[in-house]
Amino acid sequence: MTPDPSVHTILGVEVGHLVAGVAGGIVRAIIRPGQSLFQSASTAFAGVLCAAYATPFLKTWLGISVADTATTNAVAFFIGLVGMSVAEGAITMAQAWSMKPRLPAGIAGADVINQAIDDVQARPTGDQQ
Repeated sequence: MTPDPSVHTILGVEVGHLVAGVAGGIVRAIIRPGQSLFQSASTAFAGVLCAAYATPFLKTWLGISVADTATTNAVAFFIGLVGMSVAEGAITMAQAWSMKPRLPAGIAGADVINQAIDDVQARPTGDQQ
């Protein structure tokens, strides 16, 4: 018998994934002392989002049975714990790239585009003329 989805989901997300994501976010906030309450809360929230939306994908990809709740919750916890680091890394990379955008050399035409970026950045701004 399949459980009633309305009892076990909130906005289409399994409650177990939410709880595991919160737990992962809390553990990460605890092991990173010195954060403000807002930073810790936002870390836990990011863990919830990562666990809630990545767990169904990984569960399918890894071939985990729908009935295997313990493994599913462990995967959700791990995603909640690690997901914030991945998100933080992606944001840091995007910020660094925005300061000096470059295309990898292996991409066709990258040298031309990178030179054009250099030319635009080398132009004086209105207050320097």
